[in-house]
Amino acid sequence: MKAEGREEADIKKQMEVLNDTLTVIPDSRHRLQKYATELRDFLESDHQDVSLADADPEVQAVLEGRQVLREVDLALGTLTVEDVYRSNVDLPASGAMRLILACWLVATAVKTKTEARLHFLAPNRPNAPTRREDFVVLTMLSSGPTLVNVNNPKGTDLQHVDLAVGQMDFHELFANWYAFLPPSAKEKLHVLCLDDASLQFARSLAPHADVSVAQQGPPFRARLEFIRKLLGQGKTVLQSDVDAVWLQDPLPYLRKVPEHLVAMREFTDWHEPNAGFILYRPQLLEKFLPAWSQAMGASSDDNTPMRAMFQTATWRPDLPDTSSSGELLGVTLRLLPLHLFARVAAATSECTGAGMIHNQANFQKQLPCIGEQLLVLHNKGEIFRAKQSKSEHRLWRM
Repeated sequence: MKAEGREEADIKKQMEVLNDTLTVIPDSRHRLQKYATELRDFLESDHQDVSLADADPEVQAVLEGRQVLREVDLALGTLTVEDVYRSNVDLPASGAMRLILACWLVATAVKTKTEARLHFLAPNRPNAPTRREDFVVLTMLSSGPTLVNVNNPKGTDLQHVDLAVGQMDFHELFANWYAFLPPSAKEKLHVLCLDDASLQFARSLAPHADVSVAQQGPPFRARLEFIRKLLGQGKTVLQSDVDAVWLQDPLPYLRKVPEHLVAMREFTDWHEPNAGFILYRPQLLEKFLPAWSQAMGASSDDNTPMRAMFQTATWRPDLPDTSSSGELLGVTLRLLPLHLFARVAAATSECTGAGMIHNQANFQKQLPCIGEQLLVLHNKGEIFRAKQSKSEHRLWRM
């Protein structure tokens, strides 16, 4: 409209409509995810062994509830490409109508439990395998400010950036990060604190979280030892830095990824992990974690040794969603797709939507869009800008 020289009032009105849309859609998706998580947890805890051959009306409601969850995952982009192939799930003609209907059906199922009688658009199909894991969400917290490199990640040329530095308080970052967490993650949260002030702050903000003080020594080694302890208890640990904002709940997606170590991809090398958002499974205890610990030595840096280890892994051809799968020291690795888990992203107004395609050749020049499919964004600079602008709600909720 600007290029066409349209009236300023018309342009302003359309901008208001766009801003309203960008506010309403994430909120609707968040509520849909909340209802779906509650239904999924209920079905997994009380109706895991339901058979497709059972004819009881209650059993049929459970099966149709599972179908709703598959449809919701696909509508939200949290259904993996492998799941789509395996389940042969198709979207109906109107994606918007599916989203509205799925939200209503899931809310009804949660409210009435097994009394609900769900009738969806698609016929029942075999239920996709579901991981039953004891998930723990782990983050680390310290006091004091952190320097923020606020380069220009919104541009697509990452080789030429304008250096600038800002400051954010770690407690501010934690409060903002916590505000984005879905209820299911808050119930599973462990906060590893590096000082007493952080311990008190975490307990006051997250009263239901498991909060503890780290053992003395380099912070990242203390975190590694804490992860080792949780894995030894048979738990699956999702470690997320406080500057990795959960724009949408990533747990439904991660439950379907089978690899033992699942990491966000760094933007400097295609097979380079970013240690700010990693899922660890107990199989890593035998060889991988001891090798990683040895590679760290006396250093407080955990990211560089892991990146070096990933360079020695055996990688298979990329999956259709551009994620990478490999093997190292007897365990399997997965690097997550950039359009869902991003280190750098672009504001929605600067995006071209479907044109944001990633592959090994040009991923450093293609950025995912905030507020569309993106599940997690790990970038202090983007969060700092969101805080400073006061009008940006997609990354800052405080």
